[in-house]
Amino acid sequence: MALRIEPGDRAPNFALQRTASAATMFYEYSRGVPMLLYFFDRIGAGPGYAGFEALAARQGEIAPLGQILAICREKVEATEALARRGGIEFTVLSDHEARVGPAYAEGAGRASSDGLLFLLDANQRVNEVAPGLGVDAVAAAVERLRRLPPLAPATERQELAPVLIIPNVLDDGWCKRLIEVWQKDHEEGGVATTLNETGRAINYGAKKRLDHRVTDMALAREIAQAIGPRIAAETTKAFYFDEFKLDSFVICSYDSARGDFFKPHRDNLIPALAHRRFAVTINLNTDEFEGGGLRFAEYGPHTYRPPRGAAIVFSCSLLHEAPPPTRGRRFALLTFLLDPKSQPPRR
Repeated sequence: MALRIEPGDRAPNFALQRTASAATMFYEYSRGVPMLLYFFDRIGAGPGYAGFEALAARQGEIAPLGQILAICREKVEATEALARRGGIEFTVLSDHEARVGPAYAEGAGRASSDGLLFLLDANQRVNEVAPGLGVDAVAAAVERLRRLPPLAPATERQELAPVLIIPNVLDDGWCKRLIEVWQKDHEEGGVATTLNETGRAINYGAKKRLDHRVTDMALAREIAQAIGPRIAAETTKAFYFDEFKLDSFVICSYDSARGDFFKPHRDNLIPALAHRRFAVTINLNTDEFEGGGLRFAEYGPHTYRPPRGAAIVFSCSLLHEAPPPTRGRRFALLTFLLDPKSQPPRR
């Protein structure tokens, strides 16, 4: 299966030669800062090399903003000589067997990897794919690097819920589309009974919100293909949890005018839900409501409010609640990561 390497996806790991005697894993090299990952074919000539020279000329300007990793199709002896050349202060790896560059180009939908540049965030996720052929293209890439949102100031934390926040799981177009689906068809959301998940009842003491359960299988497959790989990349890294099935999808609305809420609860207590491992909530319009952040009372009074298109992933065993928004209407896409080895009981 061909790789997909688009904005929001994690750049796949690989190993390439840095020297004749040492290989470097891409993830090992990454240092938790944004990166310009640059592919080019030849040393000394060609449009891709012009982009490499432009990166080298601006490396001092780039250093406070992030790091550079260059990958060349020449043999390792040639890339070693290039790296030893005066003034090159970043790593150049050899891809002389053409294993990585062409795969990245195909995954990004590009015809060639010569002069192909990936702007990555601090967690190796793709922010943008762009041509890096020459001075002007590299200057534009540096400017986009400069405009990346700054990291939040470092703080000391004494209590923090064990949750995972994944940005850019859905883009703005997807968020708008899912809200439109909800607007066409929704109903009062129920809660599962103590017998099985199919026995759902409205219980305003525990939960009040309006839901659209995605029954259009074509849409469900599209959603799964969009979010599944991006979530799996992070749960594999953070939790060693990569074998899962996505549950059905619910698009929900918490309206401040209605006082919508979901009181503290856990998502896997009854037998029919015991195969749930992680809950996934993707905010669809964070900039259009206030309040309404998820709260995990066992880990302090803090609320968690990921930006538009970002997912918050947490164990179904955690006590959590969704308090009412204080202004506006909150839309979210909900699903669960299911353990395929632990099936729910027959109904």
